[in-house]
Amino acid sequence: MATHSNFTLSPNIFRSPSSDIPVSFCNENDLENHLPEFFKSITDGAVGLAPLYVGQKCSFRTLAIASRTRVLIVTLQHRKGKPKTTAPTSEFPEVSLRVLLCHPPFLKCAFQMDRLAASLYLDFGIRITTAKDLLSLSRGSRHSFQSFITALGGELSLNKSAAKVLYMSEGATNVSFQTLALQAWAAFSSAVVLSTSIQLEIIPSINTQIMDKKILKLIATTIHTGTQQMLSMPLRRKNEVIMDAAIQSGEVKVESQRYKLA
Repeated sequence: MATHSNFTLSPNIFRSPSSDIPVSFCNENDLENHLPEFFKSITDGAVGLAPLYVGQKCSFRTLAIASRTRVLIVTLQHRKGKPKTTAPTSEFPEVSLRVLLCHPPFLKCAFQMDRLAASLYLDFGIRITTAKDLLSLSRGSRHSFQSFITALGGELSLNKSAAKVLYMSEGATNVSFQTLALQAWAAFSSAVVLSTSIQLEIIPSINTQIMDKKILKLIATTIHTGTQQMLSMPLRRKNEVIMDAAIQSGEVKVESQRYKLA
């Protein structure tokens, strides 16, 4: 398995200066050596999450978890059968990803939490509680840049050019670890902005812990299939316009061959 070097993230999406954030890597099987220290960095009662999808099938492989001062990038392990739990510790009953994601006092935020919650369950059998979908904060088109800006707390506080770069990478496959870490940290930062945090109390939480297995699988599969279909759509489409165009009374008239009856 390839190993990755820890690095430092210098966030630039907000106009106000931000401190550098240490980013570290670990395998899910080694979380017992990383999570206790990460738990101590959660001083705001919230974490930001960002998934890494790879390949045409959008396979879920890696999860970034961010607090105000740290980002932990976890390589997830596919497993068969009942997940194996780690040994208890004196401070935490189980040191595992499930403890963090299903710990009710911690608010978990992501820009596409519906898709993330679906992938967690379909790919790993992991459930999540007290989860908030940041894109639900906007009343506009869910996947628009304006909705993303709203989720980040509004245009006045943002470095708009940097925010646009981050927006273009949101939900994309094969993004860099630097971008992944920034996505998670931005999700956390959005959750603790005063204006956003008030709105987050209003929108419903996602809680897959209480859902029936069959219903959850159906919903998660529907979300996953819909996302794949949306991502497979071409960004540009051929107009199939006949080359001959006529100008009549100052108007240009063209004819398309698409859907034309024989």
